[in-house]
Amino acid sequence: MFNNASPRMPARNTSKTQNGSQDKTDRTTLDLSEPERQVLTALRQFCIGYITPNSDMWEAAFDTCMREFGPTHGPKIGVAVMKSLKVLRITRKTTFRFKNPNCRCCRGILSDHEAYFLGVLRAWRSNDGLARQTQIILLCEGEDAESFSDRVKVLAVQLDELSASYDQKRSLKSRNRLKITYR
Repeated sequence: MFNNASPRMPARNTSKTQNGSQDKTDRTTLDLSEPERQVLTALRQFCIGYITPNSDMWEAAFDTCMREFGPTHGPKIGVAVMKSLKVLRITRKTTFRFKNPNCRCCRGILSDHEAYFLGVLRAWRSNDGLARQTQIILLCEGEDAESFSDRVKVLAVQLDELSASYDQKRSLKSRNRLKITYR
């Protein structure tokens, strides 16, 4: 099912394939937000976990989420990523291409399938139905993807809650600061 390889697609990065032809399906991760970058890392780690079930990549994926999203939101985001990937595996008929998160050369590049996945996530977060449907059709190969869409929506809600709680904490900190003025 797997092959180790935005509403707006990230910038394309051309690279040479083994036969020397240009591969224009790779995109850079430069325009991803930090939460998107961490979701991508967890997604890639879960993919490796499916390929090599005896590896510790399942734990690494949850560790990434716990470290980056905290003890409250981390487990929820980790489960949401895992469930999205699980439903995607059932929906897609062909392999899901992804890059190795441990490879320095590869981890800065998105495969086309990773870009579509993040495009669906971004579209849910920005409430862009047209972009969401476009990305889902491309990622799910025209198959019925309602369950996949619902799972990514849960992930988007988790990220939005994290963002809202962060903004609320930042607002409280700024209000509680002692203001000193000089006259």
